Amino acid sequence: TLPQALTQYVDAYGGPMWNVQLAAVTLTALPVLIVFVIAQRQFIEGLAHTGLKG
Repeated sequence: TLPQALTQYVDAYGGPMWNVQLAAVTLTALPVLIVFVIAQRQFIEGLAHTGLKG
């Protein structure tokens, strides 16, 4: 998982390498964000129709 993989990025003193960790998180979240932006209309319409009966 991502949190376990991020623990591999530590400096010589055992502290986190924040720049590498933040870059990895950004690259991991980017595909999900792109899919949402492309399919935003379908997501919103699906949520709007969820509570309707009939």
